[in-house]
Amino acid sequence: MVKDNIQSISEHDVYFVDGTIERDIDAIVYCTGYKFGFPFLDSSIIEVKENKCDLYKYIFPPHLKHPTLAMIGFIQPVGAIMPISEIQSRWVTQIFTKQAKLPSVSVMMADIQKKRKKMALRYIESPRHTIEVDVIPYMDEIAKLVGCMPNLFGMFFTDPKLAFKCVFGPCTPPQYRLRGPHVWKGAKKAIESVNDNVIIPICTRQVKMVHRSSSFTSNLMIICCVLIPFYIAYRKNAKVGAAVHSFGKLNLFNYG
Repeated sequence: MVKDNIQSISEHDVYFVDGTIERDIDAIVYCTGYKFGFPFLDSSIIEVKENKCDLYKYIFPPHLKHPTLAMIGFIQPVGAIMPISEIQSRWVTQIFTKQAKLPSVSVMMADIQKKRKKMALRYIESPRHTIEVDVIPYMDEIAKLVGCMPNLFGMFFTDPKLAFKCVFGPCTPPQYRLRGPHVWKGAKKAIESVNDNVIIPICTRQVKMVHRSSSFTSNLMIICCVLIPFYIAYRKNAKVGAAVHSFGKLNLFNYG
């Protein structure tokens, strides 16, 4: 049940600003979020203050001599976290196996500060919004580092149907398996059949298709229903006919 803001709380009752009362309440849970931290790590590795910590791309501590520690899924996305964790793991694997490398400490810290300032402009200053990201822009950002960002512009010329699905359909993890490392042969089919994969599992019963007339036919019938009675009244009633003739003689566009 969705309620309005709370006005006051008594010993067992909660009063709302809309005048309603919920009585005999046993407990109230304050959903104010969580305080995160790494008590199992020394503060010299990762230090958390007011739910803020320095992590490059929300993954790597920037001050380590060797990039041997990474945080997977330590992020608050506006969307699903599992696809993010997967693409993070792909990039981390490249770093650990020296197929890719991190930039300098100064570059990583500049990126961290840039993201922090951008978040402060978007949200209010609070511990609630410190590791929040939008799913698609963030996954695109990591995909460029992995080398698996789909080339949508080129795809419009080589496979326009697939490009249309990628641009105007839901953004799914197989889009990041079309090119680059870890290519999956079934990625194209998974993208093109994504609607069936979503719709079919939630169909609990078969519904007969109902034939609907075209919008043009419907509009024509409505116009006829309105005009025919008026036409009959015009032919039978002299006063209506006279009024129509008088209206037709009016100069509605008098520029004099």
